[in-house]
Amino acid sequence: MGWYEAIKDGIAVAQKADNIPLVSELIDAQKQILDLIQENQLLKEKNRDLLKKQDIINKIERHRDAYITLKGENSQLIYCSNCWDTKQQLV
Repeated sequence: MGWYEAIKDGIAVAQKADNIPLVSELIDAQKQILDLIQENQLLKEKNRDLLKKQDIINKIERHRDAYITLKGENSQLIYCSNCWDTKQQLV
């Protein structure tokens, strides 16, 4: 977190110089950086979930009956096609 530390150091210097407007601006920048870090973590998690879902979609084999199987898994292991189509759950 190089940016966070740099701003933290800048705040300390601005406080020593008694520059209140600069301190305020640096604190706002620090808050924005923390918000961006949090948003980045949420987007990474969402991306992982989407990649996992896409991996499942690529493995789905639909059958004449109301079930699906996944390529590379035991063919005896069957899933409800309706559950996947409506809720995106392998049941």
